[in-house]
Amino acid sequence: MGSTVLFVAAPMSFLFSRRVASTAEREPLVLPRAPVAGIVALVVLVALKLALTQGLALG
Repeated sequence: MGSTVLFVAAPMSFLFSRRVASTAEREPLVLPRAPVAGIVALVVLVALKLALTQGLALG
């Protein structure tokens, strides 16, 4: 399934990217210095692991 997407859908997207690239203005991509959602997810996963190892029962 993945190879179908790579070899069929990906080349078709080039038609649209050229049209958008010619009409859009170039501006730099601004990203936050730290990936906030990733850090929050990591903290939640570590807290859940610690809670489970201390005897919290799920289910």
